[in-house]
Amino acid sequence: MTLNPVTTWPRTSRTARVILATCALAAALSVANPASAVAPAGTKPTFTTWEYLPGVAADLYLPARRTPHRVPLVVLVPGGGWQTADRSGLGQLAEALVAKGIAVNNVTYRVGTEASRFPVPAQDVTCAVDASVAALKRAGFHPGPVVLVGHSAGAHLSSLAAFGAASFRSPACRYPHSQVDGWVGLSGIYDLTVVGQWSWTMMGGTAEELPDLYAGAATGTYLVGGRRTHIDALVVHGTADELIPTFIATDFATLLRERGYDTQVELIDGAGHNDTYQAPVIADALLRWLGQVEDQPRR
Repeated sequence: MTLNPVTTWPRTSRTARVILATCALAAALSVANPASAVAPAGTKPTFTTWEYLPGVAADLYLPARRTPHRVPLVVLVPGGGWQTADRSGLGQLAEALVAKGIAVNNVTYRVGTEASRFPVPAQDVTCAVDASVAALKRAGFHPGPVVLVGHSAGAHLSSLAAFGAASFRSPACRYPHSQVDGWVGLSGIYDLTVVGQWSWTMMGGTAEELPDLYAGAATGTYLVGGRRTHIDALVVHGTADELIPTFIATDFATLLRERGYDTQVELIDGAGHNDTYQAPVIADALLRWLGQVEDQPRR
């Protein structure tokens, strides 16, 4: 699918349609249980592909185990315009993180068919967090902190899983519930009413036809403030993003702060929409921020 970039973005046009790009890459499925495929911890990171839900795959990267301390866990969520969910483009970032001692689960989610309409993709990402923590524990690690990192449409879905997890837990997810400590949005958008046709496949209609459903897909709906679970946030955007204007990121960061979330913004000079998930562009900044994330007791 070819998308035409948006070349002008008036700062006052909050209802303009935002066109998102897909990341068209390939990935393979293999074993169903990561515990049976993970090699004993040694001096090198290990890797396995598994299904955390039937037919829904993920790539689990485990660092070399040297001491029994807590290991940070990052769950990577790919974009794809709410129509595809190909995770292979995030493999380089996963490798960069695991090389620094961070466990990574690079996941996909169901999308693009009538059977996987909203809220199924958000439920899958929510389940992916629980599954990732369970897999890490089965492999003999102590997870924490647990951080969701999503790109583009994956930033949107991961924000729902982070800030609205209680609303997106599915009975089909067999894993114990777990706490999210941090969330990172890369080139994201968080209100589908401004997206236009790129969300119609997942939503099953337009915002005018399904206003309640679109309200349920807006991250702001779940930022209730007051008494809540602590989540650190990092909003990342490229200043040369050809698809989503910078004010989408800065406005969302402002909203998060207003609702009481510890939020940082990273505007990457000259970066385009698909640059923000590239390891040479984001890995160092992400690692610095991860070092500041507050680790919460696991549940």
